[in-house]
Amino acid sequence: MVFDIYYSREYREVLYCCSENNISLREAELKVLSFDHSVIGARLAAHWKMPESIVEAIEFHHEPELSSNPKLAAVVNVANVMARRLGIGDCGDNVVPDLQPQVLSHVGMQVEDVDNLFTTTTIAELEEAASEFVTG
Repeated sequence: MVFDIYYSREYREVLYCCSENNISLREAELKVLSFDHSVIGARLAAHWKMPESIVEAIEFHHEPELSSNPKLAAVVNVANVMARRLGIGDCGDNVVPDLQPQVLSHVGMQVEDVDNLFTTTTIAELEEAASEFVTG
């Protein structure tokens, strides 16, 4: 929403760049804008007075090792990749990022652990878990 309101013309260029070059949204944002959505997300979270740990996890979710709490940033990274793999949400590109072993190590997992989740968990199970989380 922030990009649409404040960077409308530039963000159309970002989306075009993704499409034409088959690169990730983040790569296109950095190429066109010289910053990415994690910066905007962190600024919004800070503006909304979210805890600094959450602000930092958002800011560094693509580079958890730069965070003072790499485990929390890695959780956001893994959740992002898992959502993309499941086709949840549309960020404007067709590139599904790979899980990085160094990121997974922060949460005590390996690529095979996450791959197993995808072969043993159904969408219905995920929806049920999400529903239980939301409704308490």
